[in-house]
Amino acid sequence: MSTDPYNITLQAEERFARTGLDSLSLAEESMHKQRSRDLAVNLGDGNSKYFYRLLRARHAHSFISQITDAEGNTFSEPQGIAAVLVSYFSNLLGPTVDMHQPDLSYISPSNYVSDEDAESLKLPVAVSEIEEVIKASNPNKAPGPDGFNAHFFKIEASYWEPSESDAIGFHSWAEYC
Repeated sequence: MSTDPYNITLQAEERFARTGLDSLSLAEESMHKQRSRDLAVNLGDGNSKYFYRLLRARHAHSFISQITDAEGNTFSEPQGIAAVLVSYFSNLLGPTVDMHQPDLSYISPSNYVSDEDAESLKLPVAVSEIEEVIKASNPNKAPGPDGFNAHFFKIEASYWEPSESDAIGFHSWAEYC
């Protein structure tokens, strides 16, 4: 571009490249925000020195640089650390696992839930309940088992008007899970 600033083709390619870069930058920021547990970062303080300092501190806190085994030997290479951890937890858990069935005879629904509450739990999920939960959710919390975080559902809800059939479908899906 610096050799021929008036070339329209090069200008278009530069715009296209900048658009792609902006898109990738936003995707990276979104990924970091989802991984961040600091609410101030999630409320708009992203892409700052503070944000990246938090990421580095979190990584340093969870990183095991060296470990000492039961005999007092210190290991700093990844293979040695892994071997010490495997040995420790193998000894802790033991060679065999006793799989016995616990006695659950003392547990019954009447001990914890009244009959009226138990019946209300069998009712279908109302559309208003779904909307209330979506609105109250923090959009940047970790995604659920389906991979969608609350932000997805909040955006989707702005385009979607839930109906009773959706609530019935949600109820049958919830029973399946």
